[in-house]
Amino acid sequence: MHNQHLNLISLKNFLRIIFLTVLQLTMNKTIGQNGNFSSIVVDDEQKPVAFATIQELGTDNYTSTNKNGEFSIETNSNNFLLKISSIGFETSEIKIIDGNFPQLIILQTSSESLDEVVVTALGIEKERQSLVSAVTEIGSEKLTDVTVPNVVNSLAGQVAGVQVTNGASGVGSSSRIVIRGENSLGGSN
Repeated sequence: MHNQHLNLISLKNFLRIIFLTVLQLTMNKTIGQNGNFSSIVVDDEQKPVAFATIQELGTDNYTSTNKNGEFSIETNSNNFLLKISSIGFETSEIKIIDGNFPQLIILQTSSESLDEVVVTALGIEKERQSLVSAVTEIGSEKLTDVTVPNVVNSLAGQVAGVQVTNGASGVGSSSRIVIRGENSLGGSN
């Protein structure tokens, strides 16, 4: 009788251990799901979208695409919402259900254009229409058509009030840019 009682207790303990093990394995499977998902972001012409921002909504989980439009993101869930955005494209939200992650994400080109922003000498950004002073624009062709060893040196003579002093040691040397002269607040110049 005593021997049967010990067998019954050890059977109950054995069943508890099995139950707890199964419960723990199930909880680890559902709670601790870390997934690494990867995809490619392209435009409507199937060209890669470089440096697009990808965010798992509701978290601080961010990543960005590389120059080939490829990215990977690690998350703790198989069900989440992704927000993909890039300049010049419509923002897209993609719902991921049961870990079904698309291998290709297509962003549509945005019909909105960016407002023209001018950065002043103090680093303050303003819209071009709100400025009271003159604004000079230099196109990329003016910078590349000039045959100088340094791109900064090609600014010389392109904008009124800008002085560019070439470096003394030739190619690769630093240049000095002075806008509207050298003035000090103390008036000692």
